[in-house]
Amino acid sequence: MRTIQVTSRKLVVVEGKDDERFFNALLRQIGLTDVQCIGLGGKDEMGKTETWRAVVATPGFAEMEALAIVRDADDNPQGAFQSIKDTLRNVGLPLPSAPFRIEQGTPKVCVIILPDMSDKGELEDLCLQALADEPVMECVEQFWECVQRREKHPPRKVSKAKLYAYLSSRREPGRRLGEAAEAGDIPLNSQAFDRVKQALRDLFA
Repeated sequence: MRTIQVTSRKLVVVEGKDDERFFNALLRQIGLTDVQCIGLGGKDEMGKTETWRAVVATPGFAEMEALAIVRDADDNPQGAFQSIKDTLRNVGLPLPSAPFRIEQGTPKVCVIILPDMSDKGELEDLCLQALADEPVMECVEQFWECVQRREKHPPRKVSKAKLYAYLSSRREPGRRLGEAAEAGDIPLNSQAFDRVKQALRDLFA
């Protein structure tokens, strides 16, 4: 786990550095400028009790008022949520009854599963929903169809492949997701992000 420093009483914990940049951009977009966002250093760290014990023991965490934990659903949204609940139980933090619900306590806790509580996927799937009306996405779909026809071993993560195909069409290609969000290549005002933004507002406002 990367070394972290708690500088706010309101905290969002995400999987990695790219997610951290994305959610910092999203928090700014909705005016939550007093919320800190940290990436734990990768997906594997999210479910490790020892990682969360280190987070809880970090100076400043004892004064925490509200905590959001953001995790990709991957292939099992219910399993992803249960994994976070098990870890929270192991370190003595409040246990939300379902994703996007706030459990009162010290701190208040909300677990956000992406793209939502019932669908497989990840943050990239939510971004593709936000980009659905972009004209260039027609080109992306045509490209992906061509890849499937001609490539014996196409990418396993379809949403990630499509998203980066889209980002390659921007004026400054090559940005990663977090950088793209900061640069405005991802429309953070899209309704696709409404549920996530509302959960953050309810928890932190």
